[in-house]
Amino acid sequence: MDLLAVARATDGQLLGENVQFCGLSTDSRSSAAGELFLALRGDNFDGHHYLAAAKARGAVAAVVAADAVDGLQDLSLPLVQVAETRLSLGALAADWRGRFTLPLIAVTGSNGKTTTKEMIASIL
Repeated sequence: MDLLAVARATDGQLLGENVQFCGLSTDSRSSAAGELFLALRGDNFDGHHYLAAAKARGAVAAVVAADAVDGLQDLSLPLVQVAETRLSLGALAADWRGRFTLPLIAVTGSNGKTTTKEMIASIL
C-alpha cells in the first residue's frame, strides 16, 4: 500500500513523497522497518510526540492530525495529514478489509473462543 491510498481512504492530504509501506503501527516502541506510524492520542499520551522514535525504528511515513503538523515536517518524514487519527485508523481498516472478498466470522464471548475458532477453521 502507498501513502496516496492512505490519503484517499482517510480524506487526508499527503505532505511529502508518496512511499510504499508494509505494515502499520500505533506504538513507536514496536514500530518496524518499512511501516507506517499512525499517531494516536489518548488521555495520557500523544503519539505525535513519538514520531522521531518511530522513524528511528524504521517507520517510513506517518499519519498525523492536522493540528499537530507544525514542527513535524522537520523530521523529513512523509506525512498524511488527517482531521482525526483515531477515525482515520478505522477508515484504513475498512478500506483494507474492503479489498478482500473472503468471509469474515467474528467470535466473541468470555469462554470457548479458541475451541470455536478451531472448529470453524476445520469446517472452512
